[in-house]
Amino acid sequence: MALLLAGLVWQAHAWTNTHSRIYTQLDLDVISQSIKAWSADSAATIPQTAVRQLDARVLYQLLSATNAGAYFLAHRQEWDRRQELTDPWGRPYHVQLTYPPDPSVSPSPTLLATVKIWSSGPNGRDESGAGDDILSQPIPIRLRR
Repeated sequence: MALLLAGLVWQAHAWTNTHSRIYTQLDLDVISQSIKAWSADSAATIPQTAVRQLDARVLYQLLSATNAGAYFLAHRQEWDRRQELTDPWGRPYHVQLTYPPDPSVSPSPTLLATVKIWSSGPNGRDESGAGDDILSQPIPIRLRR
């Protein structure tokens, strides 16, 4: 009987993790599309210095700000309550902003940077996008120099 119960608990745990991984990937897709829309709309107005310290809270604030009443990020009760982007396990997403190695080469008034977002996954350990972490595709954004 104990073995049967242990098997059922393991199956429920595996099912929950599978669904949480799927929801995490859907979250990352929604956030990625929101970042792309924000970047397309804001590249001329957002200076690169405004997003140097990008994390789940700052990203939530940027994507939740209104532009003539339009939100870039779909409302999610948990995100709105915590005022940051969290994964299905309730942990903040990790965010990394990367600038090109030598931005001075381009004469453009905007700078192309890359955002990477990931969840620590089921084990809760940040492995910088490796291990069981769930990672977005790199997201190119434009910022004003």
